[in-house]
Amino acid sequence: MKSDPKFDIKTLKDEELPVEMRKMKPEERVEHVKKKATEREEIQKKIGEVSAKRAKHIEEELKKLPKTPGEVALDEALKGIIREQVTAKGFEVKK
Repeated sequence: MKSDPKFDIKTLKDEELPVEMRKMKPEERVEHVKKKATEREEIQKKIGEVSAKRAKHIEEELKKLPKTPGEVALDEALKGIIREQVTAKGFEVKK
């Protein structure tokens, strides 16, 4: 309706309409389409909100992960060195 101002749902033949709209009067069809358009806008808004939350969550989770195999190796190497030093000082290390 918004995209084509020349389009008039009142002039469509029954065969061109979805089954649920065939029994409606032309005025009811217009209201039905407006209602569905409003519902669609609300759903699209919710999708946008959920997508933004999802993207933020993924970004936060990715920050928690090491970025490269080199970072993983460095992290493990540092942990190993610290364990060795702590054990040498007489502390017990839980793994």
